[in-house]
Amino acid sequence: MNSEEDEFKRIEAEALRRAAKDGPDEFTAVYEINGVNLANGDPEQEGVFGSKELLANAKACASGDSFIAEMRRDFGGRIVG
Repeated sequence: MNSEEDEFKRIEAEALRRAAKDGPDEFTAVYEINGVNLANGDPEQEGVFGSKELLANAKACASGDSFIAEMRRDFGGRIVG
């Protein structure tokens, strides 16, 4: 990564940290991204995104796309870009 990408990731991570809400358990945080509450924790749980997914493409995580949800649920797919 170049310094511009590093700075973007740092800013995005800080924004996520500040937007954190209480999650359903001690291992899951909830963030509001684009007006959508997203759970961040164990991506094996349905409707929960891993940190790598949120940092890779928060918009895709927040999209509510049924195809993405199906690939994550049925095939263990993850958002990577």
